[in-house]
Amino acid sequence: MLLHPGRYLTILLLNPNLGFTQTELARRVGASLNSVLDEVRRLEQAGLLFTRTLGRARLVRAGSRPLVEALVEVMVRAFGPPV
Repeated sequence: MLLHPGRYLTILLLNPNLGFTQTELARRVGASLNSVLDEVRRLEQAGLLFTRTLGRARLVRAGSRPLVEALVEVMVRAFGPPV
């Protein structure tokens, strides 16, 4: 099941200072872990996401490029600040 990357980006962009495991992202959007792995890899290559390894977990968060900062601003204006 390939999901639109907007579902992942919404979670990550509205929480730019938080890191999520790929398993947690899969659970939050109701996707398979393989789908999340593929989307995260693609979005990381595009520079929209940043990942780092912490122990056995791979944490994903919004990147820090100007494009990402603009997307965060759009998401906050559209949906409000994260709760």
